[in-house]
Amino acid sequence: MSNRSAKINADNNSKPRNNNRNANNNNKASKDGVDFQYHLYYFIIGLCHDKYEYSALYEGDMNTYGALDDVILKIKQKDNVSGPDALYLLQAKQFKDELKQMSLADLLHPKDGFTKYIESYITYKSSEKCTKDGLPTQMIYWTSKGIHSTTKQLMDVFQHSEDHLKIENIADTSQIEKYWIKDWKKLFIYEIASKLKECAESSGKVTDIQKCKCEFLAQVLLRQAVEQVQVPTVDGAVETKLKLRKEFLYRDTSLSENGKILRDCYDLAYQTVGRKPDCTKLEGKTFNDIFGINFDSEVDNRRYTFEYKGLTEQELDWFFEHFIYYVNVPKGDKMVTWLNKLYNGNFNEWIFEKYLIPKGDVHLDFVDKSLIDSIIQTVKVTTELYVPPFTSIEFSECMELHEIIAAFINQQQSAPENQLTIVAKTHIDWTVARVLSVVRKMPTTWIVVQEKDEKRMNDALQTVIHGEMQTIIAVDLKNPPKRPKEVRLISIVSPDSEYAKGNFFEDQISFNDVQTVRFEQFEDKTFIIDDKEIKYTECWSREAINDKIENLVELYNLSKLEVKSDVYDYNEKHCIERELFDKNGVVVQSALTSEQSQAISIISDTAGQGKTIELLRIAKIARSAPADTISMYFRAKTIANEKLAGNVNEYQCLPKLLHIEPRSPLTEEIVLRCLERSNVLLLVDGFDEIVEDSQTLVVKFMKSALQQKSWSLMIATRTESKSKLESAFKIFAPIVKCYTLGKFAYDRYFEQLWIKDRAQPPTEVLRSNLKYFIENFDTVLKRAGCKIFLEVPQFCRIMASIYQERIGKENFKLHNNYEIGAIYDAFVQSQFANTFEGYFDEKKLKDLMAVRVLKADFYTKHMELAYYNQYNRCRKIDLFKDLVYYDLIMNQDDQYEFIHITVMEYFLVRYFMVEDIDEGNKITFLKFLERYFCVNRVNIADKFIDFFLGNEMCYNQTETRRHVILKYLKSNPRNLPAFVRTSLNNATFNTLKLLLTVTPEPMLLDLCFRFGSIKQTNDGQKGKRMGDNYEETTDNEINLKRLGENQTLLLLQALEESCSDRPKIVENVLFPTDPNEEDFIEVSLRKPFPEVFDKVVKYCTKKCTGKFKNHIEARLERYAVVIVQHCYAENKERMIDKITQLCKDKLEAGTISSYLKSFDLFKILVENIEVVTTGKKFIEKDRLDLLEKILSMLSEFLDPESLAMRKQQGREQIIALTNEPIKKRLKEWLDE
Repeated sequence: MSNRSAKINADNNSKPRNNNRNANNNNKASKDGVDFQYHLYYFIIGLCHDKYEYSALYEGDMNTYGALDDVILKIKQKDNVSGPDALYLLQAKQFKDELKQMSLADLLHPKDGFTKYIESYITYKSSEKCTKDGLPTQMIYWTSKGIHSTTKQLMDVFQHSEDHLKIENIADTSQIEKYWIKDWKKLFIYEIASKLKECAESSGKVTDIQKCKCEFLAQVLLRQAVEQVQVPTVDGAVETKLKLRKEFLYRDTSLSENGKILRDCYDLAYQTVGRKPDCTKLEGKTFNDIFGINFDSEVDNRRYTFEYKGLTEQELDWFFEHFIYYVNVPKGDKMVTWLNKLYNGNFNEWIFEKYLIPKGDVHLDFVDKSLIDSIIQTVKVTTELYVPPFTSIEFSECMELHEIIAAFINQQQSAPENQLTIVAKTHIDWTVARVLSVVRKMPTTWIVVQEKDEKRMNDALQTVIHGEMQTIIAVDLKNPPKRPKEVRLISIVSPDSEYAKGNFFEDQISFNDVQTVRFEQFEDKTFIIDDKEIKYTECWSREAINDKIENLVELYNLSKLEVKSDVYDYNEKHCIERELFDKNGVVVQSALTSEQSQAISIISDTAGQGKTIELLRIAKIARSAPADTISMYFRAKTIANEKLAGNVNEYQCLPKLLHIEPRSPLTEEIVLRCLERSNVLLLVDGFDEIVEDSQTLVVKFMKSALQQKSWSLMIATRTESKSKLESAFKIFAPIVKCYTLGKFAYDRYFEQLWIKDRAQPPTEVLRSNLKYFIENFDTVLKRAGCKIFLEVPQFCRIMASIYQERIGKENFKLHNNYEIGAIYDAFVQSQFANTFEGYFDEKKLKDLMAVRVLKADFYTKHMELAYYNQYNRCRKIDLFKDLVYYDLIMNQDDQYEFIHITVMEYFLVRYFMVEDIDEGNKITFLKFLERYFCVNRVNIADKFIDFFLGNEMCYNQTETRRHVILKYLKSNPRNLPAFVRTSLNNATFNTLKLLLTVTPEPMLLDLCFRFGSIKQTNDGQKGKRMGDNYEETTDNEINLKRLGENQTLLLLQALEESCSDRPKIVENVLFPTDPNEEDFIEVSLRKPFPEVFDKVVKYCTKKCTGKFKNHIEARLERYAVVIVQHCYAENKERMIDKITQLCKDKLEAGTISSYLKSFDLFKILVENIEVVTTGKKFIEKDRLDLLEKILSMLSEFLDPESLAMRKQQGREQIIALTNEPIKKRLKEWLDE
């Protein structure tokens, strides 16, 4: 702030500026000129104050100093005996036109050129002061003008080692320049040349030109420049005129040295007007002789010297060496700013003027350093103890308060009760403002003293100019300040002060006393939303405070309002940039933050793909967007837990979701109003992590938020929830956009982690191991069935933790027995091991026991935290504070969250699979089953459940747990078939075993296992299968069509292990009652699945021989068709060989013969040998091989009569064949 405009001076007493300025400064044309001269005085004093002993006089006697009387400065000798060490005489000249520059004509001007100051010098030189103080060190022309480039040709920058007025260490003071007229002789000659130019261009007109300053010099030099010529007049007469000599115009060598200078100055005179002399034209011009040159007289060489005003050439030399131009001096407020810096912030224009500038007829003598010290100290005190006018709130005038203060101020200063106590009932700052609004109108000077200022005030009162402090306003001081008796005291205290007793005035402010609240001036308040400072002063509004004085008090006291959406910390280590894809291609994340208002973006992908990281990255980008753009990140769980549903407008409850500090109804209202006026990007993460009912509430909240026209929405969810969101926002269809994450470059991630970001330089062993790790990573995980998680960032972080220590060691190997549950289990164990690496000696029993205890506590607390976070059942949050050291959870604002939802799910599943299920948590276990048990294909929790079910050391099989699971199965007739289908789809066969084990036999027998589904007919009855295509699935139907060989084997194994004592269940699966349905043997022949074929045959021949025989005999013809049509599969064992060998090993020849007589195998062969099923190829060699083996079987096992009959019938059957080699071989066999 500028000290010029207000501060203490303008406030104290509201005293007017010096009204006698013009009277005291008759030589000044305006107030600006007066200020310019004042500022010169203050500036010169400021330059000397900290460096020298000095004295200064404002406006000396003109009879002594002439025009150099504005400021007189004396730099004193150290012994202070023989006069000043240096004397500076200064004249101030300001000009309204700030762009005006000093020309050569200005230097020569008779009223303001150097002539005036030579006369002033002569006046001073002849005075008594000169005898005492000596010649001036500098005579200074202090001006706001600059110097024109032509003028600088005769001047030079002034530099002197003994210059006491060096201007340095002040910002921008490089603008002020110092010049002196170095070539003053040339200046005198230039005057002659410029007059000559004016005459030459007069074209004979009369010109009034004063004589030159060096007239005798002009007479000598002009003879070299001009000559007389006779010019005829109009009436035929002849008159004498002058014209320029050719020798002069064309610089003849006959010119003297000064003649040459005159010629140069003649060019310079033209240069000042931006032209060059046209010698050709000038050669013919004539003009009047106004110089009075006597061409007849001889040149008087004695006069061929530079003399002026009685000063010799040597005296003129001395004058011009000491006459200095200070140019480009700033005016007005800029100079005040310089003065404030020059005085180290202790410049106050009003006080300086009061004590340094004479008023009226009062004459001030020279001031010395001690007075300036007192003035500076006074300014310092008043500045430090100054309270600026209170402008943010205007109060109506309290007449009673005004009368009390006026009576107090106007009483005699020596009155006994020289103290007034005022109790601030509402707010002490406001009472201070109301008191000051009265005091500023009173005839008194004052300062405001607070507790922190008390000592400074006491010290200041000892040094301040006597009488300058008349009133002290003490604000809530514990003890009354010590002060001179004549100084009044207004003590403003709070209601709880011990001085708020006895005789005092109570200042109670109501809202009716508030006239104006300028909320835009509440600039001292910091408003931060998610680390972004908000500049919305509209939030501080009259509507927000609701016309309540207590709200206005709270808002006034509010210094910082900090708001966080959901607790999160974007601190992704070893981060690899990702891309987002929509249906049109790549989308840059920053573009999403500038989407149009009410845009809806859905980012969907599988678990652990990095949706949260990308959402937080987008939030971070949004925080660097323009000031009116705000991003808010919420977990869907946070929204759901607040139970916002049921409110008239869920959006109005938004502040309840935010972390607001401080929180109050007012700050909540302020936050809401800010968000209403902003462009808000609402980021909702983990929509898939909440139950269906909660999802409905969250959708409702998001729709309510979108009612704000400037809001947009971005949701992150797993793929399975995408369709639900699209359906929910169907009404916003034009603005709904869906995105998926691009491929995660896991090779770059591991290189970043183990090479680039490694603290120690990587070894060659590490580099080699890393190369091997990346090359084999894909193959190992694909073989382990983890391909779906291969490019998932979360999964890569897990693998990095598992291999953290191994990757740098010799003989590095990758494990190849991974499945997702085992991987997470290994990850969790590695986090524990990595935390305590090196802390324990494994050889010591005590250390081993300590590790076991810590490990048990590690698992227990992580499981409890997962349970708490999912069901909000724990009260002692501080139980989990030590878990952060394991890097599996994070703590922000005393809320603990797992680093990823999948880690939370691991521990949650472990809790319910390991811990006892008692009466207290049966209901919660049931909710857990509803949320996680066999819910969908990509639910990673399903994999964790399956892992723990297969881990005998972890899974705790209790009767209570079995009872709850069975209860859940029975709660809906569709549960069991749905769960069986999901376990088969997810390949969670431990889960399938559990289902088969706990489910009663009648419920299992209701299940219908089929390789394909049943088509519904128009009358609602089950239709027959049509080839391999099935349409709708009935409630109890289990479609096995998509099982691979390994999965089919695992299914048979699960049936065998879980239902060993219930054979009906296995038979129900193996032997479909519908003859048109495929059974396991038929499917194993079709695919083919050789191992499945062996397992089914082995089980059936051992467990259900009779039923198996009947089933086989009824389906021989179907099997034969399948064998022929599907022929051989590449890289698979040939099923015809397996059947042939089975017949030879297990059946008698007569039995085989009877089977072959029961159906026409030859006919089936002919009808199907050229048939190619979908997905297969016709390979002639394989078909001929199959043909040969079947014909061989017929020849070996049919009796001659039956064989002859088959051959006789076959001659007609082969006619329709088109493949010649096959047809030829059949003919040969028939002819044998």
